[in-house]
Amino acid sequence: MIKGFSDTLSSGLGAKGKDIKGLLTGSVSLLGKDADIFKLAFRMTLFKTIAMTMCLACVYYFLIAQDYLTGMLLILLTLMAGPVFSFIQMRYKAVGSWMIYDILQGKDTDIPSGARAIKGMGFSLFLYSMIDYLIKSKSSEESDSESNTGSNFFINLLFDVFSEVWDLVKNFSLPAIVIDQSTIRQIPEKLSLLKKNIPGALAGVLGIDLIGSLIGSLSLVLFLPALALGAGVGYLGHSLFPESWMILTENNEIVVNTLPIFILLFISFVLSSLFTSIVDIVKTSYFTTFYIALTRPDDIQEDLRAKVTHYLDYEGKTENYTFFKKQVPEDEKGYDLNAQTGDDQKIINRLANTFKTNINKGMAKEKIHQALLKKGYSKEQLDTAFKLYQAYLKKRKRKQP
Repeated sequence: MIKGFSDTLSSGLGAKGKDIKGLLTGSVSLLGKDADIFKLAFRMTLFKTIAMTMCLACVYYFLIAQDYLTGMLLILLTLMAGPVFSFIQMRYKAVGSWMIYDILQGKDTDIPSGARAIKGMGFSLFLYSMIDYLIKSKSSEESDSESNTGSNFFINLLFDVFSEVWDLVKNFSLPAIVIDQSTIRQIPEKLSLLKKNIPGALAGVLGIDLIGSLIGSLSLVLFLPALALGAGVGYLGHSLFPESWMILTENNEIVVNTLPIFILLFISFVLSSLFTSIVDIVKTSYFTTFYIALTRPDDIQEDLRAKVTHYLDYEGKTENYTFFKKQVPEDEKGYDLNAQTGDDQKIINRLANTFKTNINKGMAKEKIHQALLKKGYSKEQLDTAFKLYQAYLKKRKRKQP
């Protein structure tokens, strides 16, 4: 399914599509590098299943047991548990983001190490989970609304746009909270780089959401046969199941035994929850990789770096990535764009910095060289800049213990 979408994207968007396809498939392939990431999907599935079970229990107490007091109490408990489950899911996504970061660095990872890494971030994650819960609840209300005309149509449309924007912001900024320990106040600054990479970001969130909607359709395909099969088994084999699950007419004639329906719906819910949890993990992988490639390309192990960072160079854009830096670090001051060493030397410094930044992202020297030649720089300038970059590398190696 991922491959089919990425192939369509590649053919539809040309060079950008190929780059985004590479990031999508690269993000998915990361999941195969450490099986512990799938344990996280199983844990997410567990809590989604608990939430679904509580909903089914509400139906049971009202429809079957006709214990309305217990049913009302269970509904109240389910409503109260909703924000808690939302926070748990957000926390697991945060743990998953750290685990993907470990994988990108070539480290062995597991859930306990991810949980330790996000200690102290509870408030930010809770705030994000509450916003996410309210938006999803509102979205569910809008989808159930029968009125879809006039002003309601435009309100719903605006809300749908806002939901997609929030999903994009949430998924991109979650790694900033987890990996860079950014506060909520710092998130707008982190989002500044997202504006420069909207095509890849939108393609990622919309593409994975498309896959998620396809899985939602698959869930419907599971639910309908489960409902039909359960009803058939409950009607024809009603005597095989407990009488307490029977639905009778006013004349005490048997209509159906609902236990098979509940069992098959429960199995369908578990499978659907597993599918959606895997989609959540894929999205976490995509945006964590996206964020790290933009902000910490040097942290990515060399054999992965070219695979997950080359997409930043589409359309020959090879320079002027700031990586959120407000000032030049000490080990890069030799490439300070503002160095007061004459116009010619400033150009050489800038070009050396371009070589450094893009080689760290996995780009070949020849490709950078050709792109800069097209921009009008001379071969002599580029050769001098590359020598300066090589001198920087030698100096940095000597400093290392």
